[in-house]
Amino acid sequence: VGSTDSNDGYSCFSNYSDGYIDVGAPGSAIPIVDMRTENYTIVYGSGTSLAAPHVAGLAGLLLSKYPTMTNQQLRDRIETTSVDLGPDGTDGFFGAGRIDALRAVNGDTSPTDSPHQDYVLSTDATGYAHARKLARSADGTLHLVYCS
Repeated sequence: VGSTDSNDGYSCFSNYSDGYIDVGAPGSAIPIVDMRTENYTIVYGSGTSLAAPHVAGLAGLLLSKYPTMTNQQLRDRIETTSVDLGPDGTDGFFGAGRIDALRAVNGDTSPTDSPHQDYVLSTDATGYAHARKLARSADGTLHLVYCS
């Protein structure tokens, strides 16, 4: 699962590479409850570990509505109803696109227009200080890159 920001853009800390990201989900500046404080303070966290639960939640929602779905049908529904965000079709930043619960529940697979056609795979990283990610270059080499 790749991470998107509040503008449906790519989160700089999110890993990417063609064939490795299936879908994207919100993962930048997500409000979470810090239960270590007496007042349950709201804090903001970022990461693909905050994006993945969105996909798990969508899977649970779909299974509650369609309890006979197979794992493959569930995966296909999530991917084919996602909103395309990068270059047309599946790409290394957003996979099939950012998940969309309403489209998934309704089975809406109509094409969507991608607002971000200009993404190019790169081993550069900017945005979140001290965040790191893995990037795979075209020759298959893994690079550990840091956001600055």
